[in-house]
Amino acid sequence: MLGSDAHANLLSQFQALQRQSSEQSQAVAASQAALASTPLALHYYGRGGVPGFRGNPVREAWHTFMAMVVAIVGILLQALAVLVPLGVLLALLIALWRTRPMRAVRSWVKGAQESEDGND
Repeated sequence: MLGSDAHANLLSQFQALQRQSSEQSQAVAASQAALASTPLALHYYGRGGVPGFRGNPVREAWHTFMAMVVAIVGILLQALAVLVPLGVLLALLIALWRTRPMRAVRSWVKGAQESEDGND
């Protein structure tokens, strides 16, 4: 078999290889930690969804649709802002026109006009 010198030599080589393996494992772990904490920015430049279109036509159509909905709602709200006060004012004038004092004034004016027409 092997002599004690050869055995001691092999044992020291084995221990050296174990230390080297341990150091390399630590270096790999440190490299992996450094790589994991490295910021990475990806810039993807696609060629578009559909050939012949610069942008995405579905997204552009959706944005146009939503812009039109917002515009129509805005127009309707502005129309209500104008028409509601006018409607309230007209309703108040009609209510005033139909009150008892105004009927008396109307009949008095109507009577005065008939008497002026009859005197001529």
